[in-house]
Amino acid sequence: MIFILVGHFYLTQLLLPLLTNGRIVNVSSLAHRFVQSTDLDYSFSKLKDKYIPMKAYAISKLAQIYHASELTRRYGIKAYSLHPGTVTNTSIHKDKSFIKRILLLLLSVIGKTVEQGAMTSLYCALSDDAKPGQYHSDCQVRTPSELALDTRRAEECWNESEKLINEKMK
Repeated sequence: MIFILVGHFYLTQLLLPLLTNGRIVNVSSLAHRFVQSTDLDYSFSKLKDKYIPMKAYAISKLAQIYHASELTRRYGIKAYSLHPGTVTNTSIHKDKSFIKRILLLLLSVIGKTVEQGAMTSLYCALSDDAKPGQYHSDCQVRTPSELALDTRRAEECWNESEKLINEKMK
């Protein structure tokens, strides 16, 4: 089951002619580490299975890492992927069930403010020290999962994204 971020991918494709000196910054997540190679199914044959939001989220974040590395490899574009950190004080956490409140309280101890969470995005967008094609966290290059480092899988994700767009554009 792969939920490719086709919208982001397609927008970037449309902007490629204008990206002579720009940067692409993809916000990924540490959650990409939860993806197993068996989760990547471009035939969508597992869509009949139960939809698992966290799994879909993790796969989409892995796709963000693939996208940045492939943009750099294929086009030499300065593209970056990053984990902003656990930002807990946003309105995204609207579900106020008891369990979620406890979880959010625990995460607030190790979490970041919105401002702190934005720092790595700004670092990748503005700093000459950021490394194109690499995964960043806390304003440093970090090693993503083994699966995220698989260049064959990154190329496959790119090719399948192109194929899906081309089919829909017919």
